[in-house]
Amino acid sequence: MHNVGTFDRLLRAAVGLALLALLVWGTGHWRWVGLFGTIPLFTALTGFCPLYQIFGLSTAGASGRLRTRRVDDQVSVSVALRPSDLPAVKAAGFVAIISSLPDDEAAVKAADMQARARDLGLAYTHIPVSGSAITRDMVRRFSKKLGSTRGPVLIHCRSGARSMTLWAVSQLVDGRMSEDEVKAAAARCGYNVGGAVAIARGLGARKGAA
Repeated sequence: MHNVGTFDRLLRAAVGLALLALLVWGTGHWRWVGLFGTIPLFTALTGFCPLYQIFGLSTAGASGRLRTRRVDDQVSVSVALRPSDLPAVKAAGFVAIISSLPDDEAAVKAADMQARARDLGLAYTHIPVSGSAITRDMVRRFSKKLGSTRGPVLIHCRSGARSMTLWAVSQLVDGRMSEDEVKAAAARCGYNVGGAVAIARGLGARKGAA
């Protein structure tokens, strides 16, 4: 995910190179200050700033921030969304969003996200997951939403991991996929849902069910 815009990246690159120049032409302690140039230069090259991520900031614009990974024919996953991302979500063809991000972890409350989504004609469902505490009711609501939606659905939480776990548990509990299949699908998106297997079994899914 990019959260550093074009102008921001150019500015960071200029500052980084200027600081690195001190390693060559600086004297005394100024030469060591030049090492700090690697930080803005790295964020300029990658387009990602960890501090922006922590404080929910971005200079990239909605289209630059939105990075989705396709899970199956209907579902894609993303890291945490903000209201400014929703037009890009709509433009990407999604018709519904399922958030697993608890309000106490979110920069923007679910009610505000839902209101903005409604304005754009997007369905927004909030099924918050704290830690790995996934209940049968969460799975029921998640599966019901997917089953009643005709079109692409984007699931998200802080990193996407809890949303992927909820997806995996729902697939296993409903018997739509086997354990190996959900693990493989999640791995293709960069997630490990091994914990979902134990959760699903605890909710009644049969071992290795397909």
